[in-house]
Amino acid sequence: MALSFLTEDDLKTQLFETYIDDSVQEDLEALDNIELQQIAFMKSKLRSRYDTVVTFSAANYEDKPIIKQVLTSLVNYFVVKRNAPRKIPTDFKDNYTWAKKWLDDVRDGIESPELPTNEVVRKAVLWGNSKNEDLYL
Repeated sequence: MALSFLTEDDLKTQLFETYIDDSVQEDLEALDNIELQQIAFMKSKLRSRYDTVVTFSAANYEDKPIIKQVLTSLVNYFVVKRNAPRKIPTDFKDNYTWAKKWLDDVRDGIESPELPTNEVVRKAVLWGNSKNEDLYL
């Protein structure tokens, strides 16, 4: 397992190690792919307001607990879903639903986490007069 953003300890905060081992024992790259897919999903929700390159960089990793919590909830749901899709515990489904709702709230501006924002490029405003002094044109 070579996770790109999360660590194994992050996953273990919400998920027992046996769930991880049972779900990815045959395909060791599955966990990495699930994480990359969920990072892409989170970036699609956050990119309109936040700098996702800085948010998902390894620098200042410890300063991003909410991002780790949301990403862990998404990844854990799909890890458990690989093993037994019809037997997903309610807690995992509730965490997944919460994570999706939180991302939608951030996208819509309801939630405002402390993340690096995109730089706003201001366009030059042109001032002028459109008064027509020649009334018979």
